[in-house]
Amino acid sequence: MVRSNGKSMAAPLLRLGGLVLLMATLGVGPVGAGVGIAPGGAIIFCSSESKAGATTDTKTATAPGLGDWSVTLNSHADDAAHGAYASGQKTMLTGFDADNFHVSSNGTGSATGGATVAGGSLLAVFFAVDTVQIFNASSYMIPGSYASNRLHSFVANMNNGETQIIPLVAGAGYTTVSGRLPPGVYMLYMDNSFGPETDDGDETTFSTGIGFITCANPLINQQPTNQSSHIHTTTRFRVGTSVPAPGVASGEVVRASSALTFQWRKGLQNLSDGGRISGVHTNELVITDTAVPDSGLYDCVVTQDAVVEPSSLVHLTVWASTDVPAIGGPSALAMELPSPSPFTDRTQVRFTLPRAGDASLDVLDVNGRRVRQLMARGPMAAGTHTATWDGRDERGARSAAGVYFLRLGSGSEQVVRRVVNLGAQH
Repeated sequence: MVRSNGKSMAAPLLRLGGLVLLMATLGVGPVGAGVGIAPGGAIIFCSSESKAGATTDTKTATAPGLGDWSVTLNSHADDAAHGAYASGQKTMLTGFDADNFHVSSNGTGSATGGATVAGGSLLAVFFAVDTVQIFNASSYMIPGSYASNRLHSFVANMNNGETQIIPLVAGAGYTTVSGRLPPGVYMLYMDNSFGPETDDGDETTFSTGIGFITCANPLINQQPTNQSSHIHTTTRFRVGTSVPAPGVASGEVVRASSALTFQWRKGLQNLSDGGRISGVHTNELVITDTAVPDSGLYDCVVTQDAVVEPSSLVHLTVWASTDVPAIGGPSALAMELPSPSPFTDRTQVRFTLPRAGDASLDVLDVNGRRVRQLMARGPMAAGTHTATWDGRDERGARSAAGVYFLRLGSGSEQVVRRVVNLGAQH
């Protein structure tokens, strides 16, 4: 995490696995057909710090919006009385146009007499894909001399509260990654920082660019959908496909005579036919006598020759009863993922109380502050319930676009689910 004056930046925090993301509201615009940046779901930040004893010089800059932006920050600190001197420099460039993302960063520092230097840059952008995209990413990395260099760069699939990572850097030199992105919500993330250091050196120099092309002939023309099933019923996931015409489709050569192959996955791990599961190598996955452990994340990878196209990630929630949990049913709170997410006008969440008792449901921002009380704490019957959030706060005003959390509480238990609010669309 980028630090300034030894303290965390004063910005909202969102924890993703072991990473901490800084979120801020920036003006944004469209990227290209089929790809759009989620309003409010971005930050571009750069920092340089030099510290010599009690003397500190810190420079920070945040991009005013998405688009072409560059900054070079120089910081100098001189404590002559103690012979300490520090000088740091940080450069960051970003660019977003109709169908390309680009970011690069590097830094250098010098410190003597026990002084320290540090610098960092961070970019986190949520973007939505509504039609299949072919992406091509190319990154270049030059290792720095500082031992404290930290570099992360990836694209993450944020569907259904799960995180599927596509790394954008594999080591020194060039890394190229290409493939297809199905409809969903994604995040481009880059964190490049160093320090505090007490000598001369360089930060890792890193640059990455991603280009998107709307796929003219996707293998999948009907994506699977989230499912909510009761135990002992049959659950089906299905993808619809179309065989592309011969020739070149968006830069990829395909042949009409080539057969499609299918591979269904759960939790991104290949499934096999057997027992209650069938159809793993067809366009329809069937789970008979559905059980609670079948809950989870599913997708289907469709292949034709060298073209590999994953479906959207979808979630199966299995309920142990049709209304009131039976003996031996769930003993803890359960809450489905909000749907839709991201949303513009409203989103709905379904939850189950294992027993009657007081319960509450709140909307929180990324700082943990309550934005809206959807359900005041009070008595509620056991069973399944639904609640709707219209994206407004307690005063009835539209909440800013961004990431929010729904928190369900009952007794000493609580469950939290993330939801992405795209804000009012005009």
